[in-house]
Amino acid sequence: MDRNNVNIQRAVLSTAALLVSLLLLAVFAELSEEIKGTELRAFDRKVMETLPDYISPPGAALFQFITSLASAEFTIIMTTLISMLLIVKKKWKEGLLFIAAVGGAAVFNDFLKLSFQRNRPDLNQIIDAAGFSFPSGHAMNAISLYGMMMVLTAIYGQSKLLKISLNLILMLLILAIGFSRIYLGVHYPSDVAAGFAAGGAWLTVTAVLFYLIRDKSGN
Repeated sequence: MDRNNVNIQRAVLSTAALLVSLLLLAVFAELSEEIKGTELRAFDRKVMETLPDYISPPGAALFQFITSLASAEFTIIMTTLISMLLIVKKKWKEGLLFIAAVGGAAVFNDFLKLSFQRNRPDLNQIIDAAGFSFPSGHAMNAISLYGMMMVLTAIYGQSKLLKISLNLILMLLILAIGFSRIYLGVHYPSDVAAGFAAGGAWLTVTAVLFYLIRDKSGN
């Protein structure tokens, strides 16, 4: 592929990423406005009041395990291991960007929580959770960590079947982690949706940067 085509491809990819990020940020902005009103709050409350009818000890145990896969501790461990593996394989730019992608999402989440200061649900909590509720930190951790793992799979996967299978599993895991926060009573549905929107916007930008850095370095 000649240089002009490469530059066009990069420009198209960057523009598409910008548009997707702006769309996701618009979704987040809309949710942040709606939680100030009565309609979305009523929906959130209704969901949290209905959930106890579907909670069981096996379900609680399962979703406590699933939610732990996006805890701060687990996210740090996985990010460290994956970035170190990339650096050992002499892909140090990619390794550092992986850290920035996941770590940046956590910092972004802290900023947003302090900005909105929404209290957590006050009924039917199965586990303890500290801090503010909006947007969900676990949702943002999940979409940044496992989303970047999807990017790695798409780039370095050895077969099409492997790429599709692993990325489908990772996508389902992200969704399951989001649902686990609602099931365990520590987040409203709008918290999780906002976490996915904000985290998705951040992931889109960092994923494209990851691709562009890799493409430019020829790895």
